[in-house]
Amino acid sequence: MSVDIQELRKLQLQEDQVRAKKESFRKDAIDTINCLIAMFGFKPSDLDFEGTYTPKILKGTRGRKTKTAVADKPKRTIKPKYVTPDGACTWTGRGKMPVKMRELVDAGTPLESMLIEKTPAEQL
Repeated sequence: MSVDIQELRKLQLQEDQVRAKKESFRKDAIDTINCLIAMFGFKPSDLDFEGTYTPKILKGTRGRKTKTAVADKPKRTIKPKYVTPDGACTWTGRGKMPVKMRELVDAGTPLESMLIEKTPAEQL
């Protein structure tokens, strides 16, 4: 596959146009930044010129929590709310009811009778 000289010149012209456009955007951005600095009265110490700061918009999070941020939270243990009369099975009241407890409820045992009594300190 050979590229003729006219095609090559056309590509170079397009590349030059893209570079010029990029430089124009860059100058506009610098003008906007300088305007904002003057408007808000920022000092050099207020700004990070070391290049260590990465704005959230460049991180790609856009305010949403990432999986690692959610995973870093310690898991809360939920105290059981119900217990079978023999004390063999407990249930927090969340999710699917354990089979033993379901069998007791189906047999006619009211769920309220399996409710764990709260201590006065827990009721506050």
